Amino acid sequence: MYIPNEFKEVRSEKIKDLIEGYPLACIVAHTQHGLCATHVPLILKAEDILIGHIAIVNDMKNRVAEGTEVLCIFKGDDAYISANYYPSKFEHHQQVPTWNYQVVHISGTIHYFSDNRRKLAAVGMLTKDMEKKTGGVSKSMLLKKTVRTLIT
Repeated sequence: MYIPNEFKEVRSEKIKDLIEGYPLACIVAHTQHGLCATHVPLILKAEDILIGHIAIVNDMKNRVAEGTEVLCIFKGDDAYISANYYPSKFEHHQQVPTWNYQVVHISGTIHYFSDNRRKLAAVGMLTKDMEKKTGGVSKSMLLKKTVRTLIT
């Protein structure tokens, strides 16, 4: 992705803030059938680990092999910036419109877990993380029997 140097963000805390604020990532992979993409919420578990849950029936799970390189795209705020927003435009008439946006690209390899313990842990972490942003729900909301039925 092209990023002009004056707009490149390298501070890890700012990158982490964007991922936490906009956790719905687009995961993209190249497969033998062409490109494959899916949107899933991801949690930054460590500096180099993202945790998420992809349903078994999702094309990504069926078309993208274990260990395949993927690109995770997190998109924050964006807005069109009219040339008319610049006061100097009316003096020099040399301003052009642009598009401002926040985005983080993270590449790595995808790993799937088939054991129920890890799948339940991933779904539990995702739910806990998302629910705390909404004011929280009691742990009884996560009925383990229902979740086990859905993810196995």
